[in-house]
Amino acid sequence: GPASANVGDLLAYRIDVSNPGDLPANELAVELDVPDGMEFVDSTQPAENLGNKLVWRLGQLGARQQTSFQVQLRSNREGSVTNCCRATAAGGLKANGCATTTVGRAAINVRVTGPQRAAVGDEVYFEINVENLGSTPATDLVISDRLDQGLELKTDRGHGIIKNKLGDLAPGESKLIGVTLVVTAPGRLSQTIEVSGPTVATASAQAVLTAVAASGDAPALPPPADERLGPLPGATPDATPPAVQIEISGPGRHVVGEMARFFIDLENKGISSLYGVKVINSFDRSIYPEQASAGFQKEDMALSWRIEELQAGQKKRFQVIYKCETATPRAVCRAAVELADGRRVTDETSLEITAAPEPEKTPTMPEIEAPSEDLRLSVVGLRNPVAVGNYLTYDIRVINNGTIPYRQLRLTAVVPEGMAPNPLGTSPPELFKIDGQTIRFDPIGDLPAGKTFTYRVRVRALRVGTYRFRVELTSPMLPQPIAQEAETEVF
Repeated sequence: GPASANVGDLLAYRIDVSNPGDLPANELAVELDVPDGMEFVDSTQPAENLGNKLVWRLGQLGARQQTSFQVQLRSNREGSVTNCCRATAAGGLKANGCATTTVGRAAINVRVTGPQRAAVGDEVYFEINVENLGSTPATDLVISDRLDQGLELKTDRGHGIIKNKLGDLAPGESKLIGVTLVVTAPGRLSQTIEVSGPTVATASAQAVLTAVAASGDAPALPPPADERLGPLPGATPDATPPAVQIEISGPGRHVVGEMARFFIDLENKGISSLYGVKVINSFDRSIYPEQASAGFQKEDMALSWRIEELQAGQKKRFQVIYKCETATPRAVCRAAVELADGRRVTDETSLEITAAPEPEKTPTMPEIEAPSEDLRLSVVGLRNPVAVGNYLTYDIRVINNGTIPYRQLRLTAVVPEGMAPNPLGTSPPELFKIDGQTIRFDPIGDLPAGKTFTYRVRVRALRVGTYRFRVELTSPMLPQPIAQEAETEVF
């Protein structure tokens, strides 16, 4: 069956029953428990519908023969759903098979940014950002741009509704579309963007432009407080300083090996909301980020966060914990905020890092060597065996059964040849890097005593065979790595 689907989709599953023996299988029957969140629609073989159980009575299946049929189910809610069927025959013969489908929902978000003011005759550039915030693909998307009279598309000097095919968007994927318009009349002019598709609810956004007469006789109107900050590339930048403040603070001195905590404080001191705000924290090579506030993205020697809207007077605080890597009189840590129109405000602070003291002075975060038997690593394939072309998820768990926390736990997964790693479904998201057949996860800063941390690795079966999926766990607190394997049959 399908590896993923949207809520409300009609899902087709194929059930294959084979008799590899030398004698016929009599009184053959197949049962399927319809899981919660699914409903039966139809099947190519007549089925007995017993509430949440379906039964197909197939009679006799000859020696070395196979029969197949399809069943259609409808997905009604999000989540991971496993359909399992059982085949039984006279003489106590029985077999089982399961298929797992991840049911999600595509959710489209639309933003449009551009200038707020222009004169008649000006060309104005707007940028439209369409993003899939859901967990499943958004397919066959169509984008439309409805223009007020007074705004015309530069390419054909037409107004009204402009429609184009946008195609598909994978979960987390976004597309940028640039539109150049010509202002042909004064007034408050708007364009409304709508994105629709068969698997998503229609999403919309609007941009308003105040147009003045080209002669300059008419006084320029101030932009209303509820309009978005602009302009973007292609329009004249606003030279006024932004009404936003960013400050970074942290300790003045630390020792190599210790952890230093920095705070980034952001405030919108203006009277209107700011949209499309980006916060950037860059750092020297003498320090390395170990933990940070949720929602960050890794960049080259920097972390960043995106804020869709920062309301007037709103404050936000971000935290980053750095490990002091090398001694230096001045390790610089910088903070910057970038607005949608390209304007930028920065701040920085510095930290003195001294060489590590003698062992008897005890560093702030000593690397305690804990007994490795307190730490348990397990890996299980959630679908075994699996057919060629289908997806399989490995559930990996790190369990601390000891009395002290484990620090700097790093997990590496090696996907065997014959399978292919799939970033969609591998988690935690944004905390791993795929290099060929190897997946390296970012370290766990701290796993407290009695706690469990779970990883998921999703792969696709490419060739028939028996494969071993291997994971390895390392830490400065472990005398040696811990490794586990899971065997998977691909047919």
